[in-house]
Amino acid sequence: MTLGFDGPGLPPAETDLALVPRHPETGELWRPSGPAVAIPLAHFAWRRLALPVDHRLLGAAGTIPSEVTGPDLIPHGRFTPDDGVLHRTLARLPAVREPWLREMHDRYFLPRWPPGR
Repeated sequence: MTLGFDGPGLPPAETDLALVPRHPETGELWRPSGPAVAIPLAHFAWRRLALPVDHRLLGAAGTIPSEVTGPDLIPHGRFTPDDGVLHRTLARLPAVREPWLREMHDRYFLPRWPPGR
């Protein structure tokens, strides 16, 4: 199973899974150019991961001025995928029956009882 990026400005992904952006205004999902299964990401997160930073925007201090970026261009902190989107995507994949992927699915999405186990 391979994972790659697909979206505007990128060559077609030749992968099994493709991280694709949602349109920032309409929410429409980018359709992968090949047979890859689409895994949606918010546009700002996809852009941050898939496209390199344009260093021409860097100021003299080595930072991007806030008036250029706005509040959502660069998320602060660690990126984590949306749990609901990841769970629904994994659940639809036939490969989730494979032991390695099933273990990951169960570890993160099955309730633990008793708590703290």
